[in-house]
Amino acid sequence: MTDERHICIITSSSISEDGIGGEGKYSILLYNWLKSRNIKSTLLGSKSIKIKTFDPAYKYKKIISGKNRSKKKISLAPYPLFMTYRLVISLFLSVKIFQLHFNSPISLIHSQDTGYTGLAAIVVGKILRVPVIVSSHGIRHRTIHHSLRSRLKGIIFRIERNLDTFTVKNANEVIVDNDAIKNYFEKIVKKRIKSIPIPIRLDEFEYSLSNRTTIRSDLGCDESTKIIGFIGRFAPEKNLISLLTVFSKLLQNSFQAKLVLVGTGPLESEMKNYVSKMNMADNVIFCGVRNDINKILSSFDIFILPSFTEGMSVALLEAMATGCAIICSKIPTNAEIISDRKEGILIDPHNLIEMEKVIRELIEDDLLRSELKCNAEKKAIQFDINVVFPKVILSYDKLIGRPLH
Repeated sequence: MTDERHICIITSSSISEDGIGGEGKYSILLYNWLKSRNIKSTLLGSKSIKIKTFDPAYKYKKIISGKNRSKKKISLAPYPLFMTYRLVISLFLSVKIFQLHFNSPISLIHSQDTGYTGLAAIVVGKILRVPVIVSSHGIRHRTIHHSLRSRLKGIIFRIERNLDTFTVKNANEVIVDNDAIKNYFEKIVKKRIKSIPIPIRLDEFEYSLSNRTTIRSDLGCDESTKIIGFIGRFAPEKNLISLLTVFSKLLQNSFQAKLVLVGTGPLESEMKNYVSKMNMADNVIFCGVRNDINKILSSFDIFILPSFTEGMSVALLEAMATGCAIICSKIPTNAEIISDRKEGILIDPHNLIEMEKVIRELIEDDLLRSELKCNAEKKAIQFDINVVFPKVILSYDKLIGRPLH
């Protein structure tokens, strides 16, 4: 009888090819990479209750529970209610993992979240005596704390921090995507944590003049128009209201450019209202969620990421690979990727005067933009999936006890 390995990947994100979340993209990339190497794997996403299963002994097919939705709804429910919902989903995930295991024994569970999906992985792993890897794509409880607007903010933060600490302590191995997160959790849990960066498919993110021309035509921008672009979730931690404030000031000084915002999120209405209030509708373009990010990036002259907090940003890596000039916040995770004025320019996300100055400088300095683009493309090579994922496989091999072949 063939000794077959079975990897179960679980994520708090929905399994959607057109999603913009870094965790969801990572999960799909890892799943497809394992599939391409004939490694039996199951991908379970909690938000939309979808499962994709791959078994090399059978034809690949998708198994979906629930209905496909073309638009994502943003929940504005009180956070304690959301916590309860996540606990219910965690229970659902646990049941699903049990079912998968009894149908085809699982060799290892890899959770992409230190929170509620991580909790499901730890509990089920202990019962089934299956090793568990927990990946952290950011310091979850810090992001939650930054986003909350509630009188219970302090209590909720402590609960979520304790949950993250529990899963990190009890996992057989913890993988984080940058040294800043590694150092943070190592101080808390007093155990060694592995740092492996987020990967991208380098071959899908190459600059294309054809894509640039097509997308710019769709956006109503000619080649002479400079485009500043953002891709991500419209959430408080992304600092987008500050970006709009700075862009408004630039336009008041006869600044010729367009701001293209790709994504959606809880601040979308507030952002659109601000654009309307400041009479910027002709210069700010909301693109919604797109599944052609690789094409859109070619249309950008500058990619900007002014976040207060980030894990390792997939959008940032994709922008680097496509050859965008980068402006991003000077926070530890970004600074691990971008050397100031080499692959991009680092700014203080709280300093709007500096943000305005740097945007104007990059728009006006063609040579500087060209130098930053070239250096960013070179740096992006080390984040290709075929460089990064073999490091993850080594962790699988160690915990399972033999190579995944």
